[in-house]
Amino acid sequence: MIIEGIHRSSVERRLPGVRYIHLPTLLVPQQIVGHSKVRVGSRYDGGYVCVNDFEGINTALSLGIGYNDDWDVAIAERGIVVHQFDHSIDEPPHVHQNFRFTKKKIVSRDDGTPNVETLGRLVDEHGYKKGSSLVLKMDVENDEWQIFAEMTAEHLAKFSQIICGFHLFSSVVGDGAYQRALHVLEKLDRGCGVVHVHGNNFAPWINLGGVPFPELLEVTYANRLRYKFNTNQEVFPTVLDAPNDPRKPDMFLSRFHFHRAMRPELAANAFTYEDQQHRARHDQRTTYERLKAADPNGPDALR
Repeated sequence: MIIEGIHRSSVERRLPGVRYIHLPTLLVPQQIVGHSKVRVGSRYDGGYVCVNDFEGINTALSLGIGYNDDWDVAIAERGIVVHQFDHSIDEPPHVHQNFRFTKKKIVSRDDGTPNVETLGRLVDEHGYKKGSSLVLKMDVENDEWQIFAEMTAEHLAKFSQIICGFHLFSSVVGDGAYQRALHVLEKLDRGCGVVHVHGNNFAPWINLGGVPFPELLEVTYANRLRYKFNTNQEVFPTVLDAPNDPRKPDMFLSRFHFHRAMRPELAANAFTYEDQQHRARHDQRTTYERLKAADPNGPDALR
């Protein structure tokens, strides 16, 4: 990336905040050609926006379940076998004939520790030799960075789509964490296109190199070998989205467009005046709908 004619690495050494601007440019959503999107799972937390294309998909991997496996139930109802992994629970919240639950922790590499599993080995076991026959949903509380860092491009190519919650963007201030995040997002970008983003409002906003950014971002990727993409002008959240915590407004991301050559002084203004007005209207509407849901007969004070 070139900033005002200067190579990115030299700018980063003098202005440490500048380098973080590069990470959001790897998460700009694209429009998927020939397919719509669909919300799968819960209305609030536990629901994810996916590509509405499960043709030829025989297996899903759900890594990290906790108290909510509504996404898994919805996928299983499509006739897809869901292999569930979570070391923190003894059994999944629901029972389904297409569930295969294993109480193991997913790790980046197998060092001989008992009751662990690697994503790479699961792909080898369940993925077909040719094509993208798997779907991945991962919510593993910040372990996703190291797991993806150890994944090969060949393994990632087995997934038609990947839905992942990326945690703790505030942690990339350290050089090691930044380099790992950059490595992961660039690797995913080479094999997949981002088709949907959603800020999880259980976590706060952070300042990422002068840009307001969700601490926890839910991202849906689609395989570049399976799909084609166009420029996306959607405003996020979309009609398919809902706040993870319904007690608070959803996180307004606008079009989530970031420019690879963004100057440092422009970073703070990445959200334009128009975006700010969108956010204000969105927060007011969300608050109104939440209050109406709590008291349908109450006054229309926010109309």
